[in-house]
Amino acid sequence: RRSTRCWGYMSQVHSQLEAIPSATVSLALCLLADWAFQAAPRRGWPVVAMGCGAGLALLLNPSLILLLIPLMAWLCIHRRVPLARMGRALAVAALVSLPWVVRNAAVLGEVGFIRANLGLELYVSNNDCARPSLTRNLTSGCLHLTHPNFNLDEAGLVAQLGEPAYNRSRLRLALQWMRNHPGAFLRLTARRALEFWFPDPHGFRPFAYGIWLMTALSFIGLWQLERDKVPAARLLWTLVIVYPLLFYLIQSAMRYRYPMFWVSLLGAGYFVATLRPRSAGLPVGNRLRETGCGA
Repeated sequence: RRSTRCWGYMSQVHSQLEAIPSATVSLALCLLADWAFQAAPRRGWPVVAMGCGAGLALLLNPSLILLLIPLMAWLCIHRRVPLARMGRALAVAALVSLPWVVRNAAVLGEVGFIRANLGLELYVSNNDCARPSLTRNLTSGCLHLTHPNFNLDEAGLVAQLGEPAYNRSRLRLALQWMRNHPGAFLRLTARRALEFWFPDPHGFRPFAYGIWLMTALSFIGLWQLERDKVPAARLLWTLVIVYPLLFYLIQSAMRYRYPMFWVSLLGAGYFVATLRPRSAGLPVGNRLRETGCGA
């Protein structure tokens, strides 16, 4: 019990320390893409810089691919970035990630572009004892039955099968449980979707309630951005819809939300800005366009 509390405390500290770099990297990636394809449209090296940034971001946090794909699609459709130019950036990103591919082939015996423990995450999140959040799974003891970090039998299977085969076996078990327990799976998914936006406050009360407030204000602000016809609103709504889809299937944890913080803060900030008196008779959306932020 004492080791569980210690692990939980260390996890919370790590989770808070992870917030700023995760949010910063995702925001920097979006700004870098906009600069590379728009501010310097006829130069080659900005595209290389964008590809390097994308490759490094995916190596550091693979979930950022859920932000990168909608961003690149939006740039191609809305900003009319040529597919050839976008393809060069993706080729550079692939080259940056090549050392990791070689490492996976040498160490794990399997080629993989990004870290792949989805099978394990689905397994520990969808089973007979599973709770919606990581903290609840930890305190209930469910992780001690299913996760190799806590269960010696599971750790032995990892050593026996190897990481890739172990993850595939856990993926099969998770999918089988989902098929056999559709009602429980849907209830867990609905709760996890809610907790992605409004996190379980257990162990994180002040921080979690702050996120609740930010989230509520951000949805109002994003609606106002759409109402004011700020073009970037479509991109922000796309990120809000696409990015969380995978995380609805696995145990909720506050750190999964961090790469989306800048979107929520931008929406909440827009709402707060509309509460102030309008300067020079211009709505905030028009001022954003004038400064280029809403283009």
